[in-house]
Amino acid sequence: MIECGGKTEEYREIKPYYERRLLPLSGERFTVILRNGYRENAPTITATATVRVGEGRQEWGAEKGKKYYILTLNDVKVSRVV
Repeated sequence: MIECGGKTEEYREIKPYYERRLLPLSGERFTVILRNGYRENAPTITATATVRVGEGRQEWGAEKGKKYYILTLNDVKVSRVV
């Protein structure tokens, strides 16, 4: 869904792990790399992103009424290593 442009946000639970990594980036654009699995040749998406706290969209996997760190993705590039 991200690759074809149908999904423009990625969600992360509000936990200390992400708090340390994402809150310092609030209000800034940064590069994020998302991998589909742990294989060496796993498909990878690189994008610029911004982060905010809010409720995510259920159709994209968020739970109703739950707050998340929301990564808004821009300039998405897909890498497929064979």
